[in-house]
Amino acid sequence: MAFLRVSSLFSSSTSSTPPPIANDATFKQETIERLCDRLQSSTRIEDRRDAVRGLKGLSKKYKLEVGTQSMSLLANVLQGDRIDLDLIQLALETLANVMTFEADNDEEQRNLPQDITIQFTELYIKNKEHVHAALDLIEETDFNLRRAAIKFVTVLLTNCTKILQDIILESGPMGVSKLVDLLQDEREVIRNDALLLLQILTQSNANIQKIVAFENGFERLFEILHSEGGSEGGVIVEDCLSVLLNLLKNNTSNQSYFRESSFIRRLVDCFELNSIGDKHWSTQKGTNVHLLLQVIRILVSPTNSNQNIVACQRTVSQCGLLHRLCVMLTLTSIPADVLAETINTIGDIIRGNTDNQQFFGSVMNSTGDVQQPILLSLLYTMITAEKQSFPLRISILYCFQCYLYKNDYGKSMIIQTLLPQTENVTNQYTFGHLLIIGFLSKDTVASWCSSIALAHLIADNQQFKEAILKVVLAVDQSQSGTKSLMEISIDLLENVYL
Repeated sequence: MAFLRVSSLFSSSTSSTPPPIANDATFKQETIERLCDRLQSSTRIEDRRDAVRGLKGLSKKYKLEVGTQSMSLLANVLQGDRIDLDLIQLALETLANVMTFEADNDEEQRNLPQDITIQFTELYIKNKEHVHAALDLIEETDFNLRRAAIKFVTVLLTNCTKILQDIILESGPMGVSKLVDLLQDEREVIRNDALLLLQILTQSNANIQKIVAFENGFERLFEILHSEGGSEGGVIVEDCLSVLLNLLKNNTSNQSYFRESSFIRRLVDCFELNSIGDKHWSTQKGTNVHLLLQVIRILVSPTNSNQNIVACQRTVSQCGLLHRLCVMLTLTSIPADVLAETINTIGDIIRGNTDNQQFFGSVMNSTGDVQQPILLSLLYTMITAEKQSFPLRISILYCFQCYLYKNDYGKSMIIQTLLPQTENVTNQYTFGHLLIIGFLSKDTVASWCSSIALAHLIADNQQFKEAILKVVLAVDQSQSGTKSLMEISIDLLENVYL
């Protein structure tokens, strides 16, 4: 059916062209026909090679015509004897040109249907043997041929991901295994192209993800991460981490394997403090650290099974990774978006975990004039730093919620700072002071964040709800002008609807 659509498009395009262009189009069509006849009937390798080279030269500007007339012939080249590797490479490159569209390439044929490359891909993979032939070519050791085969399979995966994944799985674990083996190719260009292929191959397919993991995929990826400089590395590190995220996301089996094989501990080296503390962060470094933080978050995500969450939270803390992340909060050189993701990550690590919550509550910030809990410093930023980015302030709110989650001790400690007490002789802010300041603030974000924080402080606990009713605030300079927190909340609600 795809072929019929392509054929009809080809017919209509030639009949509606103005005469001069029509003559040129007719000439090119005849040229393509002659090249296809030459490829099909010639017995000399040189002639067949020249024919495919000619088709390749026309495959961008005359994509529709070349694809329509030569698709089956080029597919046969891939399935034939591998006498001439150059011929096969040219065939792969021609097919890749037909199935891709580069918008910024002036040589590309214009005014084609948007899905023309998908149509050609569907036509090619309709015969599964065509796909297996391309996969077999990846095993060739010749550099140019192997690279062309990897790029072509990547094109097929990009255009028809689900179908290609199923076809590759049909060949059994070895079909995926030989693709993972490409990560060990000593030729970096081949290895790098393989990373791009695996990014697409491992998307949303649990079976393929498991095979890649158990074929030493994690080990191969960490070897590349290390050799490319970790967080300081370039785009190859980014590609590695993207594959790693695919392997772990929503895959309980791979998460357990990753933890049990001590790969979480190997993440600590990627947060080396001398590197993280650099004053100048490149855009690429920010991207790499962001992805590393996402890897950690996937392991401790609230959507995972409770057993996996607890085990990963424990490992992250025991290997010193939580401590590294907490130190990052005290550094002034970290970009705001990376800092926000770091705070979100810490939130997921401590959420519902008593030991981690207690550890985080004990971490002190010594960068200011007065030493104070890092959590208090974060709360101060959320409430008073109007010029800070919204994502950063919201990340602090999320982290604060995670600290309170199933943490009655922490809740009780903070509620005590809300209740009437002796004067704070050191004139330091307390958690209670900051929450009330934010609650009454004219800054909408500070008021909203503080309201949410107070709600989480008393959620699902009758004792804490009753305690917060005792909070009394001065509304003017006289001692008699006081109102309870409940009364002030009602006043605020009434003002909203005025």
